[in-house]
Amino acid sequence: MHAYNTGITNKRRIMAVFIASGIVLIVGFAVWDSLFPTWYGYVVGEDRRIYMVNLETGELEWVSRELEQVREPSEIDINREESILYIGSSVSALHRIDYTPLIAVRLNESVNIVFEVPLNSQAGGGGHVNTSHGVTSVRLGPHGKRLYVGVLDSDNPTAVLDPSTGGIVGTLRRPVQKWREFSPDGKMAASIFPGGSRMRDSDMVEYQGLVSVLNLDTGEGSPAAYLDNNRGLYPPWGSEDDHFIYLRDQPRQDIYRLEVYDRESGEVLAAYDDFSESTRYNQRHVTRIPGSDNVVMSTGYEILVFNGLTAELVKRIQVADDVRFTEVVVTDKPIDID
Repeated sequence: MHAYNTGITNKRRIMAVFIASGIVLIVGFAVWDSLFPTWYGYVVGEDRRIYMVNLETGELEWVSRELEQVREPSEIDINREESILYIGSSVSALHRIDYTPLIAVRLNESVNIVFEVPLNSQAGGGGHVNTSHGVTSVRLGPHGKRLYVGVLDSDNPTAVLDPSTGGIVGTLRRPVQKWREFSPDGKMAASIFPGGSRMRDSDMVEYQGLVSVLNLDTGEGSPAAYLDNNRGLYPPWGSEDDHFIYLRDQPRQDIYRLEVYDRESGEVLAAYDDFSESTRYNQRHVTRIPGSDNVVMSTGYEILVFNGLTAELVKRIQVADDVRFTEVVVTDKPIDID
C-alpha cells in the first residue's frame, strides 16, 4: 500500500513539474514578445489597397480589399491602441465627388469603416472647414486624443477631429506636420530645422537652424529661436533621444539626404544620400520603430529601414510592382483575422 501511494505521489510530482514548466514557457514567450515585438509597416497604394509588411523579414503579409472611398491617397496615420488606420485622399482634378477626403478603417481582414469625413460638409466650433480639395496631412496626437487633418483652406488649414468618431472639435490656422515633436502633455508641437546653405537666385546663402513651437490649444506659434551652429536641436521641453534625424530635401542643389545629428552639439554624426533619382523619398520625415535604433521611411515604391544612429541602410523592402504608395506607419499589431 505504501509503495502504491508513493507511485501516485511521484506521478503527481512529475505532472506538477510539467505544468510548472509549461507555465514558465508561456510566461517566457509573453515576456519575450513584450520585449522584442514584431513590427509591421502599413502603406496605402494608389490602387486603393492597404499593404502590411513585416519589417523584420521584409515579407508582404497582407493586402486589403479595394477601398472605393480612396482617391490619390495623400497621407495616413495609425491609432495603435484601437487598430485604426486613417487615410487621407487628395484629388488634383477639380469638381470630383466620387471619393471621401478622410476615412478611418479598422485594421481587420474586412477593413470595416469606422467613420468617413465627407466632402465640404464640416462646421465645427472653430469654424467652417473646406475639404473640397481633399486632405494634405493626417496626424494623430499623443494619447490618441486628437486627430489633426490638413486641408487646402487658407482660413483654417487644420481641422481638429475626434479620432474615434471623426467629429470636428476645432480648427487651427497652422499645419501640424509629421516632423513636429509633441510635448509630453500633447499641448505643444515643435518644429526643428538644422541650418545649412541653399541656392537663392544665383547665390549660395547660409541659413541658421531654428526651433519654433505651436500651441495646439490656441493655435498660436512662438517666435523662432535661432541656433548657433545647430547647437541645441531640442524642443523647449527636452527629449530623451540625444539623436536628431533630418531629411534634407533641396532639389535645386540635387540634395536628398538623411542626416543624423547630435542634438546637443549640432554635429552631423552620419548621413545617407544614395537615394534613387527616380524615387527619392515620398515622406519628409522618418517613422521611428519604438524600442529600436531603427527608423523607416517610404520612397513611394519601396520601404527603407535605416539605423537611426549610423544612417546605415539596414533593409530595402519591395512592396508591390508598379504601385506607388504613401508614407509608412508602424505598429506591433498585425492585421486582425475576422
